[in-house]
Amino acid sequence: MAENRHPFEKARDEFISSLAPEDRVYYSPCASAADLEHSIQNLQCFADRRLPKSAILNLVKSLNQNLEPYFKVVEIFVSSNPELAALVWGSLRLILQLAANFTGFFDQLISLLDELSRGFHQYDLVLELCSKNPPPPKSQIPQLLEAIYRDILNIFHIIVRIFTKHNMRLKRKTTLLVGLLWKPFDTRFKDVLRNLSSHRKSLFEEISIWHIDSSSKEQARQAAMESNYQSHHALSISEVAEAQKERELCKREREFMALERQESSSAREQSNTSLVQVQGTLRRMQSGIFELNRDHMKAWLSPPIFTDALDQARALKQEKTGEWIFKESKYQKWLNNNLDSTYGAHHFGSNVLWISGNPGAGKTVLASSIIDKLLDTQHSSKREVYYYFFEYKSTTNNSACSAYRSILAQVLAKNCEDENVLNRYSFMTCDSARGQTQLQACESILLDLLRLSLSSNSILVLDGIDECQDCEKFIHSLLGIWETRHPYIVLLSRVYVADLHYYIPQQNRLMMTESVLSSDIRIFSDYEIRRLFTEGYMPPNSEFQQYDMVQRIVTGAGGMFLWARLMINFLRSPYLYPNQRVHVLDQVTTPEGLEVMYDRIVGLIHQSGGYGKSLASMVLSRLVYSAVPMSSRQIHQSLVAEGLLQPDIPIHSNALKEFEDSIIMACTGLVERTILSQCPEFLKNESSLRLIHLSIYEGLTTRYARPSSLLGGSLTTIKIIPDLAISSLNQATNCLKQILFHTPAQPLSGTLPGRTHAAYVYEAFCFSDYAAACWLAHTESFVNSISQKNLAYEDLTIELTSSICGFSSSLELFLRTPRALSVWLEIFYTTEYREIDAGKYGHISANPLQVLVLWAKRVGTRRPVFSEHLMANIGSFIAELHEVLHTWGGTLRETPQVIWDEMTAFFRTRGFFWSSGSTRVSYQQPLGPSNVAALQPPTALLSSTSESGEMKAVLSIWSNTAFQDQTLKNKAWSLPGNEFFDLYELCTGWTATYELWRLQPESLLIGEMRIQLLPCELLPPMRNYLHHRYSTEADLPMSIHPNLTTFTILRTVFSAVQKPDKSGYRCIFCPLQSMVPELVNYSWTIPLDAHRRPDTYSTSFSRSMNHVALLEWCATGYQYITVYEYTQSSELELVKRNVMSFDPGVVKIERVVFHPTRPLLSFCAFWTFRMGQKNDAFIWSYCEGPAECFILPERGPYSPVDYSQCGQYFIVQERLFKTHFVIQIPSKWLNPSGNAVLYDVNPNAGEQRLTLATPQNSDATQLGFVSPNLASFNQVWNVDHNRSTSTFQVQASASGIQLSNSTPAGSQVATLVRLPTWSSVNETTQTLFLPQYDGDSLKISIDVDTQSLSTQSSYQLSKAGGGIQPSFIERDPRFVFSSNTTANLLHTSSSVLRLPYRGNEGKRGYDNMATENEGGPSTTKRRRYT
Repeated sequence: MAENRHPFEKARDEFISSLAPEDRVYYSPCASAADLEHSIQNLQCFADRRLPKSAILNLVKSLNQNLEPYFKVVEIFVSSNPELAALVWGSLRLILQLAANFTGFFDQLISLLDELSRGFHQYDLVLELCSKNPPPPKSQIPQLLEAIYRDILNIFHIIVRIFTKHNMRLKRKTTLLVGLLWKPFDTRFKDVLRNLSSHRKSLFEEISIWHIDSSSKEQARQAAMESNYQSHHALSISEVAEAQKERELCKREREFMALERQESSSAREQSNTSLVQVQGTLRRMQSGIFELNRDHMKAWLSPPIFTDALDQARALKQEKTGEWIFKESKYQKWLNNNLDSTYGAHHFGSNVLWISGNPGAGKTVLASSIIDKLLDTQHSSKREVYYYFFEYKSTTNNSACSAYRSILAQVLAKNCEDENVLNRYSFMTCDSARGQTQLQACESILLDLLRLSLSSNSILVLDGIDECQDCEKFIHSLLGIWETRHPYIVLLSRVYVADLHYYIPQQNRLMMTESVLSSDIRIFSDYEIRRLFTEGYMPPNSEFQQYDMVQRIVTGAGGMFLWARLMINFLRSPYLYPNQRVHVLDQVTTPEGLEVMYDRIVGLIHQSGGYGKSLASMVLSRLVYSAVPMSSRQIHQSLVAEGLLQPDIPIHSNALKEFEDSIIMACTGLVERTILSQCPEFLKNESSLRLIHLSIYEGLTTRYARPSSLLGGSLTTIKIIPDLAISSLNQATNCLKQILFHTPAQPLSGTLPGRTHAAYVYEAFCFSDYAAACWLAHTESFVNSISQKNLAYEDLTIELTSSICGFSSSLELFLRTPRALSVWLEIFYTTEYREIDAGKYGHISANPLQVLVLWAKRVGTRRPVFSEHLMANIGSFIAELHEVLHTWGGTLRETPQVIWDEMTAFFRTRGFFWSSGSTRVSYQQPLGPSNVAALQPPTALLSSTSESGEMKAVLSIWSNTAFQDQTLKNKAWSLPGNEFFDLYELCTGWTATYELWRLQPESLLIGEMRIQLLPCELLPPMRNYLHHRYSTEADLPMSIHPNLTTFTILRTVFSAVQKPDKSGYRCIFCPLQSMVPELVNYSWTIPLDAHRRPDTYSTSFSRSMNHVALLEWCATGYQYITVYEYTQSSELELVKRNVMSFDPGVVKIERVVFHPTRPLLSFCAFWTFRMGQKNDAFIWSYCEGPAECFILPERGPYSPVDYSQCGQYFIVQERLFKTHFVIQIPSKWLNPSGNAVLYDVNPNAGEQRLTLATPQNSDATQLGFVSPNLASFNQVWNVDHNRSTSTFQVQASASGIQLSNSTPAGSQVATLVRLPTWSSVNETTQTLFLPQYDGDSLKISIDVDTQSLSTQSSYQLSKAGGGIQPSFIERDPRFVFSSNTTANLLHTSSSVLRLPYRGNEGKRGYDNMATENEGGPSTTKRRRYT
């Protein structure tokens, strides 16, 4: 019976049998999509709104709409029953039920199912086609329908495997079939979708072939047979005989080869060897696939370094200690899940154990013992152990999210070849909906992965719960994981964690009492006391007291392992004599507690004297109050900067170890060695120091008067480190000293331009990176701390007053030393500290200095805290720092070397930061008329620079107050339909200004004209402005002739004429005649068609002639190009030279381009017809009449680019693919003559074919493109004999102004100057003026053209503003780092500027530099590098 089953039924049964038994319980067929929708409504996850019900219901409707025609097609070809569709809907319900508890997975699931739904479109058309004719008797259609059905079930099976339980022990053997190698989820899902698409395509082809006329197919078969017959008989008899003989020889050869293979044992061995090699290759391929995806998934998890904590705990463990826990009955019952605990809802159960203890009881070391024991037995017990240690001081190991990432990383490492685990991880790393990959997993995804990855055979050991910064949130999430998967959990923390008291029953708690810990402390103490005698710390005559000494340590510890460790470290102090050590132990008669132990240690440090006390105090204050963890080298250098250690002592590994030993001795065992892990990349695995326990941090920050009689002294107030306020201020001062006296006051790389890296800064100038990144953070910490005390100046202690004086002196020197400020800024944006905490160190913040000034003003009402000069300098520096961040922003992150080069050139006022003098910038800011507000920007702005670079014209249009009213449009559009809005007020009061600036040698305004615009000219653009309800822009065309004396505003040509007395300029004008009739009607009403495109126009000047072109586009579709010639005498006169008109059907012409020397006009037109479209390029000799039309390839609209430098070619560009095409100008037009005629363009006029100019292979010598013989240019095109284009082009981007040299052989780019963060850089054009002699500067004129914002829009012109103004940049060519080709063009070499190294010269070298700006910001002297 099984063999007679229908193939569809076989696919159904295979899918059901593939489900795990526990998942098969949830499965049941679903009759229809309506039943599925009803089931979704009843799911709890949708009822409580945890998941988007509307999204999944819409998805079900989409699937039903697309799948229903498919099943109806199946019914036509296969006698099926409704169970086939019911299986699909039931499987989908199963998937939704399994995924309902994993909200992080649900969005991903919807995306995948939506992609599946899209694969079944157009089946309604197939159904309609198949319903008209009976199915063919023999066809592949049923098999293809079955394959598609299997694809659907295969997709469901893949998704179900993501959410099913497994034993996490699945290992599969490598197979010989490469196709069976494991693939990531997204790859396998896409493979199935490709199969589905392939089967769908084959199905559609079969159905199409089925409907081909049978007679046509028969004729085709007969024709094929006839062709084969004729081809066969075309062979001669001899050819047939030769072919037959050849076949016989081949047959005998195969027989001999087969016989030889059978008889040859060597061949069999070779075959076996090949098989082994193939298997090995497949195993390596599988391992490579696993490793590649494992690395990708690990990067996606981004776990912190969590193994160091376990290694450090193991190092502290004394042999034979910690064994008591394994004998505890509660631990054994927990391990066997036999704890007698009755728990209610939302409480942990019997396989969760909480081990609590007082501070210093040894919980972390005990956790390492439990982990090691469990790891030793995990293979035999078939359990997997995962762990995590929370650390209070670590910025990356003290959060719940870091614990999730670490545990999941361990799951991935232990199941790196488990396909189920890899499937789940890869399922979430890929975002199919957007076709992208998530860079890092979010917390909700991590929790869902934990609930899927952990099982009842998993064991979690979590230490330091009380040190988790979001402890309450973590415990709640952990409870949710336990309720879902029931893993074994061991929690270790202090006693006072309230949530653990609430969620964990009393029977599940185990207290680390003195009775159970005393035996371990005795073992530890006995071993350490014997070492003290062996190493000579104890007097030999007291050796008989060893047992008594051990007993006293056990008694004094009172069950605190940390106390015993501290006592042993205390006894090792070099400041004690042997008899003193015995005396200290003799005084221990009762349990003392950690506070007494800390008093003893602090008292010893205090009595150690000047150098030892200062060393301990400074190191401890850095370990307690440092902004980020410091390496031992950084601590050492900070002490050098403080003057406590001698400078210029090389710190190698041995010397560094000696330094750490001396610190440990000076601190009497309060610190220990460690390795940095959660830190910038260049600091990882660097040696460091840390406090040995959290309680030491708590004790040091709350120190008060202690009796020191334990050491024979009297009662004194002992405070080994200053409080937070003083420590923060001292560390800020220390950082400033490092920057001032121990960091080279020059670019760190020693070159300009040049960039260094964080690792180099750390190696060459250790501690400068920390100082630059954190001195402001320490300043802010001081202000926050001291502000809480609300003290007056008279209340400040002597120690605090001394710290304030030291800080103010260093800060004052820092602010009047430009080089130190610049190197500080460069280090800050070079170091990787800003990557740790983007909110705190991502960008420099002036807020600490601002709050410092406010505090100083509040406290110093009677007596100033800082001098008036310093307060003024701080205020000015804050303003300049704001300008730096506002002006340069992200550029500082990308290219910190700009600080030494272009940064200060763009400041309006220069003061604090050092200026190289490499760049000078002048601004040609337009001045508004008297009736315009001072800060109001012009409504439209256009500037142009003369070819010599000596002059610049700035044309601005200033609107009236009505146009500035933001509510104007709402008022107009709110009128009733039968009322009109009066536009006259909107069109009056507009003013234009035309300014002429002299750029060299200094920027100077030499002429200004103000023009009152006529209301009738403003009527069309204002009418169009109101037509676009939600646009805030107005279309106000302008243009300027290259000679700067003639310009256009709207439809009027103006010319600037110097007055006879040369006292200024006067303006003459003449209007352009429009081809589009206009009615002067100031009444406006709401348009019936709000989307109708308005009438627009633009003007363009010839570069070498007195010709101006008016390009008009009418809303009816007509277009006109009119060329005028203007003459200038006492008045301005216009003569119409020619007109070209276009009927509707041509897409709006973008712009027209004049030939540089001839009366030629070129442009591109895109034609649309009912049957297609066409691209044409026109070259129009407007003085002679007709235009030449050149057909372009039908790819899309084209844009005119420019003429070649020789003037013989016209270059156009395809807008989408940016492909260039070259058109040769007919030679007859290079010397034009004739009269103007009116010419109407016919789309079917005579045409000339144009071939694509593709780049050809050329010599390497062609890469060195010959520089243009020009003094200035913006874009220069050259065309070779193959019509390949080469160009020199100046263009601006967010990063700066570049000079690009593009040839068929390649491209070279030189950054001429880096620009500030200008928001509207796309509204500028740049002209480059090359150096004309040695020592001449490179000049770049930046012109603003707000009309260039949108080249394809008919109605968009940005208001001026945008952060950009017309400007002129002079640049030293030596500061331009360029290739050899561009270097020749710029008259400079490609080498960099080498700077004299001013390394660690100490105060003597620094004092020489400090004289640069002794007078403060107002007397800064600029120096150039030599």
